[in-house]
Amino acid sequence: MTRPLAAFGNHMLSAALISTLLGCGSETKLEDLAEPVVWWERSSGLCSSFVAIDGNRTVWEDRGCETPIDLERHGEVAADTQAAIATRFDSLPINAMATRSECGGELHTFGRRRSGQSTTWTVCGSRSGSDELAGLQEPFLGLALAIVAVR
Repeated sequence: MTRPLAAFGNHMLSAALISTLLGCGSETKLEDLAEPVVWWERSSGLCSSFVAIDGNRTVWEDRGCETPIDLERHGEVAADTQAAIATRFDSLPINAMATRSECGGELHTFGRRRSGQSTTWTVCGSRSGSDELAGLQEPFLGLALAIVAVR
């Protein structure tokens, strides 16, 4: 005998609610964000911190070690702040492509995706204690400071 689907409705709803409460299936990835989107990732060894600002002016963040990026919403930025950060991205040099081995492990990646096209810049840092900006040079330092200010 088959049971009508309605008989399982409450159980399915309960499973969906539990899944949502536990965070299952609700991961937000960089590719999910509205364009244009800009981001800054600082990675050191197996740990990293990631901040993105999407086309809806939403700020997204993730921190962790040995885990995939799973972004969490952290507020919004004003339109003029978003525009100022976009202008800083426009001033970045074309040839910034450092590697982790060149950087001794402290790598900063700045990125922008618009119209389906992504551009990334990678530069070295020199992490000094808790200073995540140590070793960054302009124009990357100014960009990182602007992004830190919206966290």
